[in-house]
Amino acid sequence: MTEEFAPHPAIDLMNQDNVFLALEELGIAHMQHCWILANAPEHEDAAAVAEQASEFLEDLTSLFVGEAGPDRVVPNGWAGLKMGGHLRRTMPTVLAARLPEAFAGQALESVPDAVIIRTALEAYLSSLEKVSTEDAAHAARGAKLPAKDYVDFMVAWSGVFSGKADALKLDPRFAL
Repeated sequence: MTEEFAPHPAIDLMNQDNVFLALEELGIAHMQHCWILANAPEHEDAAAVAEQASEFLEDLTSLFVGEAGPDRVVPNGWAGLKMGGHLRRTMPTVLAARLPEAFAGQALESVPDAVIIRTALEAYLSSLEKVSTEDAAHAARGAKLPAKDYVDFMVAWSGVFSGKADALKLDPRFAL
């Protein structure tokens, strides 16, 4: 099997670089869907792109929640309970403001880890949309969003998901 089509090695969710890349792949699928929705909703591939973005989110959620086997996630105990607890501590305000209606107003500790993790991933995508908006504003002025802004953004999010950051610290332009 060529390397291009070979399965990815198991992701180590405590390795910030691994999480950075996983979030980046999710972000690419999501932003492609957002672009098509805004610019070409009638495009023949619009439904397939939307489905792919949804599948990426579902797949990454399953990895982070701990529903994948050791062939997909390094079994180091981080997925699920530990990640959920860490996210509750590192971004409580973001989570509380974005919980699904069925959990609104509940203490974060009583919300299942799967819901916490999914809510955090959705918050990441919302924050990424702000990065995209800022990038478009730069482009309209004939400039580019500084690479450091994007890298800092991704380091902040991958840091909380991998357990390497004690708080979600975002540039105010990208904060939720």
